[in-house]
Amino acid sequence: MALQKSITLSNGSTGNYIRMGPYLWDPMAHYASAQLFLFTSHAFAESAPDSPLCMIAKLRLEGGKFDQYLANSILDADGVTVVGQLYIATRAEPLLAGAGFTAIDLSDAIEV
Repeated sequence: MALQKSITLSNGSTGNYIRMGPYLWDPMAHYASAQLFLFTSHAFAESAPDSPLCMIAKLRLEGGKFDQYLANSILDADGVTVVGQLYIATRAEPLLAGAGFTAIDLSDAIEV
């Protein structure tokens, strides 16, 4: 699972494949966070998974937003995973921008 959207960095590098990196999921604290990394392409991400261009954003879900995506009642459904729900939230919720961006919006990214 990943997202696809063309993004040009301030140094001129361009990538179009966004993959979730490390994430934290703490149901007791009702908190989750995930780092999102930009790769030049799907093929490059497969061949060098530890070599993204950069971390472009971070997702944080707390309290009610955590429950909206990661409540036990949601995760109990067949086929629903924490990572899958984090990707859904990434396209719907505000993100903390990285890589020198002041804001980043992945709502129009395509799930691949």
